[in-house]
Amino acid sequence: MVLLALLAIISIANAEEDKIEIDFQKPIGIKEESLELNCRYRLPATSTLKEIYFILGEFSLDASDIIVKAEGTSGPRHWYGDWEQRAELEHNEDLDGWRVALLRIAAAALEYDQAKFTCGVNAEDILSLSEKAIVTAEVQVRPDDLVFQHEIKEKTLFVSCGAENGKPFASSSIMIDESLGRTISGDGVVNASYQLTPAFDGKAVTCSVTHPTYDDSSIVQDFKLGAPRPSSSCGQTQTEACETVESGELAIVAVEMTREGDECSFFVTSTSPTLQPPAKLRWEGPEENPSFEFESVVGASVNFTTSAFDNTTAISVVAESILGASAVAFVFREHCLPIPTTTAAVSETSSIEIDMETGSSTNDSESVVFEGRGRSSAGSFS
Repeated sequence: MVLLALLAIISIANAEEDKIEIDFQKPIGIKEESLELNCRYRLPATSTLKEIYFILGEFSLDASDIIVKAEGTSGPRHWYGDWEQRAELEHNEDLDGWRVALLRIAAAALEYDQAKFTCGVNAEDILSLSEKAIVTAEVQVRPDDLVFQHEIKEKTLFVSCGAENGKPFASSSIMIDESLGRTISGDGVVNASYQLTPAFDGKAVTCSVTHPTYDDSSIVQDFKLGAPRPSSSCGQTQTEACETVESGELAIVAVEMTREGDECSFFVTSTSPTLQPPAKLRWEGPEENPSFEFESVVGASVNFTTSAFDNTTAISVVAESILGASAVAFVFREHCLPIPTTTAAVSETSSIEIDMETGSSTNDSESVVFEGRGRSSAGSFS
């Protein structure tokens, strides 16, 4: 009797601390054509589980609302109605004394749209006193796929961000640097527009969608606005094709030349930087020769012909966007220099003498001068 009285006193003193804890571990939502209810509970150290049950709707003693009752973690399970044919119950141990009862129900996407479910636990302590706890939650429906679209018309950026048909509604926002425009927030899909100026160069536009059914609570996507820039590895002046180019950089990446005499024909290609907003490419001839013309002056490639005796030295490719412009020069002159004129002199003087005994002789010839013009300046003689 003394022991029982002592236990009763301890039980009363710790009544607030020894309550059953219960909740739904994850939001109730449709996942792979099934509805999952993760009922998590923790009993006081002095209590044992008698029964756990699931109800469709708020707490009710009406048998028509009951889905299943299970006696303890491994005892008999009593299914109601036709639930046994379309549901299954698992009981698992969790950390720190928590247990999880998982009820999985085969369900179409919107079959239980906004429906409520209740999980209840009945326990008994060592004094045979009953303890009860319930938790009720509403089904949450994952939104449709995230929408993140952007379009630039003239100098205005239009952005759409969000996800439709979520229960509850998805919370969506479009964010950009605070100095350039306010953050737009709302339910479902939200829209924003921005008047682009060079101040937007290097800024990121971010779309964030939050919903309780997401694994990480929110989905975030972004894209970066940027003006074209010269290649960080090859700079603004090139004499050869650039081999290392980052996304969004401007550079000469291919050079082909054919030569006929003193005329050199070039086919030069630059990068087409992938940028938002897009950049337009054009080619400019040398300032010192206004008559210098291209076969093509717009786009990523250009053809031109120059003379080895021309005084032009370089052409430039220019990338322009709303946010700014950049140029890279290709110095071609060293690829097309005049062919040098070289004079080769051969002089050899000797006398011819015949030795009647040996039959040997020596040669005596006049000086010979060979003048040639071309890549090779040496001659052969017979």
